[in-house]
Amino acid sequence: MLKYSLVKITSIDDKTSTNGIVDKFRNNTLTMFADEKTELKFNEEIFINIFDKDDGISIYSGVICNIFENTITINNVKYLFSNNRRDSNRIIVNIPLQINKIRKKSKEAITLSKPILMTSKNLSINGILLESPLNIPKNINFFIELPIDNNFISIETFTKRKYEKNNLYYYGCEFNIHNDSNNSYLENFILKNYNSKFFKYYPK
Repeated sequence: MLKYSLVKITSIDDKTSTNGIVDKFRNNTLTMFADEKTELKFNEEIFINIFDKDDGISIYSGVICNIFENTITINNVKYLFSNNRRDSNRIIVNIPLQINKIRKKSKEAITLSKPILMTSKNLSINGILLESPLNIPKNINFFIELPIDNNFISIETFTKRKYEKNNLYYYGCEFNIHNDSNNSYLENFILKNYNSKFFKYYPK
């Protein structure tokens, strides 16, 4: 069920981590393919975060029993807890964005003569929270170019909720992503930074 799900393993002190994908997970043993050579050690006790599109992120503990090239095997895997799907894969960010294109409902997209300046305040695989000093109608969709590491992900958003706080307006938006590559970039970015108390991300 979880084969090919994204996985992140971290040391107990949260100072060392390794990302990858699940190869096998059965009988309290998990095998994963790491993205790169790990700094975690044989017999080290670790936490395991497994990201699943349907269930969010589930947390386990375990002990590394074998490391061979980029394959890591973990024994004594014990389930700890799962977070709510909506909340578990959300990270706090601070990404300035320039919105150059919008759409009103099902009408054709409009390229703006002057960009709308907004800031992303949190981010998940499903959507984004945008902050703006402008009071924009809720039925407006935003086209954003989201900077993720060294890539830009083009996404159209659908505003699901809107509220005002301290003279600023907040737009809770859902993503419409049809590109598998873009979806993978976003998933990896979120998993890599999941568990940070406050992840403050400024794109280059």
